[in-house]
Amino acid sequence: MKILALETSAVTASAAVTEDERLLSQSFQNSGLTHSATLMPMVSDLLKNTGLALKDMDVIAVAAGPGSFTGVRIGVAAAKGLAWPEDKPCAPCSTLESMAWQCAHVGGEICAAMDARRNQVYCARFRAEGGALTRLTEDRAARGLPPVELRLDRCAATWIEGIPAGETDFDTEFLDYILAVGVVDSVEAAAAHISAHSTGHSDCIVTANSQTAEAFIALVDSAAVYWNVSTRFTDGGEFGLGCEMGISTQKLHARGPMGLEELCSYKYVVTGNGQIR
Repeated sequence: MKILALETSAVTASAAVTEDERLLSQSFQNSGLTHSATLMPMVSDLLKNTGLALKDMDVIAVAAGPGSFTGVRIGVAAAKGLAWPEDKPCAPCSTLESMAWQCAHVGGEICAAMDARRNQVYCARFRAEGGALTRLTEDRAARGLPPVELRLDRCAATWIEGIPAGETDFDTEFLDYILAVGVVDSVEAAAAHISAHSTGHSDCIVTANSQTAEAFIALVDSAAVYWNVSTRFTDGGEFGLGCEMGISTQKLHARGPMGLEELCSYKYVVTGNGQIR
């Protein structure tokens, strides 16, 4: 069985081809470029150098976390995109369990750990015996500090503990365990705040009041608006589009002569009762 394996959950991106537990080829890259820019050229070169093609692979394996959320998304989207044309199966692999397998031949208890940033580590315990690996705990984050830093406006600071929000905090995608928290007095004020600070990508309201939710959905002009559902569902695969090629917050995709259809746009409205991805 030939396996193409992808790993994008950490700083270094890597890919490998194996056959019946024998490593045929592997490649690593940490050039400062994003995994979305380096992974597919790496895979192409890897297959070319081994004299194999994608159709020769039996399984596409991919690190499914824990790790960088953006990195894991890139790897999983790439694996799904590679698997779909040839109808290949995908195999998600725990990053920590994959690390532990490197020491399975030694025997004894193994604690696999990786940096989760903000003074935290992802970790899990395993027992290795006779070349086999038994999981003793689930993958988890071990915390030395409160896991989320809260940056608060004046009103929020009267209710919860945190640090004062700066001028750009409500315009920043932190890519870290940081939340900017503000308090408004109406759904109209919430929509105005989003209009001023949002990228127009995905926004969500959590409420049991259907009238408030419907007003929020009508007022918020974003590509995807959610009611009681995690915004992590904004993904081409989750929306049934196959492999995600990119994300657009534009409203018009047209070129040349335009009719009524080309002048129209749309937004996704997703409702639920607490679903997370």
